[in-house]
Amino acid sequence: MDSAHDIREESTMNSSVSSHSIGHQEIERLVTLFYRKVREDRQLGPLFHEVLLSEEAWSQHNDRMVSFWRSVMCGEGWYKGNPKKVHMELEPFDLMLFEHWLVLFEESTRELFSQEISALFMNKSRAIAAVLKATLKRVR
Repeated sequence: MDSAHDIREESTMNSSVSSHSIGHQEIERLVTLFYRKVREDRQLGPLFHEVLLSEEAWSQHNDRMVSFWRSVMCGEGWYKGNPKKVHMELEPFDLMLFEHWLVLFEESTRELFSQEISALFMNKSRAIAAVLKATLKRVR
């Protein structure tokens, strides 16, 4: 899995958000809100702070995640990274943190979007988390 497109394909979630119902600004608001929660979170915050050492690093991460979610949700090919590789290069961490990540992400989607749009984001995010967890289990 080398890109958000590959994650989208592997997740087998065929529903996507119409470009008319959600766009760059909405995704940017979601990512900003979510990572504000992550930064303040007692479980996830320290993990992210180990990697993102400056405000500039956080800003770059935020921009990458906006591109990632635009690619996943809208089919726009903005993201060119490799999520599996990025997560494999991290120091080993408790894979149950993916569940906590999902709780914060769902909280964020529900604050900003309708139930239908939130459900679309959550279907994608759960599938992505499952793929990443399975990958990390294999390499550890």
